[in-house]
Formats: sequence, C-alpha cells, structure tokens
Amino acid sequence: MLFQITTAPKDSTYRSRVAAGMRLLDKRMPGWEKKINLQTLDIRSYRNCIIAQIFGDYVPEKLFGKDNIKQRISHGTTWGSNDNIDLAKLTAVWKRAIAKRLAQKIAATA
Repeated sequence: MLFQITTAPKDSTYRSRVAAGMRLLDKRMPGWEKKINLQTLDIRSYRNCIIAQIFGDYVPEKLFGKDNIKQRISHGTTWGSNDNIDLAKLTAVWKRAIAKRLAQKIAATA
C-alpha cells in the first residue's frame, strides 16, 4: 500500500497566490479593494470570498473568463482538493495584503 505524504504549503505560497490575484484584479478591476469588507472576507464562503464581494455573487467567470480551476487556485481565490491549503490562513493573507494597500493609499493622499 502506498501512502501519499502531504505537507502544508509554505507561507510564500500563500503570499504569491494573493499577489497574483491582486495583480489580476488591478488589471481587470481597478479600485477593487474598496469593495472588500475585511470583517466578513472569507475564502471558504461563496458569499464572502473575494470574487463574491467584488461581483455581488460567486461568478469566477467574470474575473477569469472561462471557468478555470487552476487559475483560481494560482490566484488565491479558491483551493484544490489536493492543495492542502489552510483556507483561514489564505484569508488572513488576503486581509493583510488588502489592509496594507488601503493604508498606503490613505497615506499617499494625506
């Protein structure tokens, strides 16, 4: 019998996925971060994930075009069954990145 050993992704994996997601959103939806409620943001929730908060519903096709699970995973907006990703951690990385960006924008206008 073979056993597959899975390990948790490194912190850099979470950060790189979120960074990729932010770059795509910047390109396709400038100002998207203003639509995000950091209090309710939760990648596990189809009502409160990044995509649902921006578009009003979970419609990944609006961001990625043809529904492509690999793109959604690599951009930190969802997970794969073999991914072994901690969704609470992924959500926390999104929250920190968005809060940092919003703080930078406020500081730039002050």
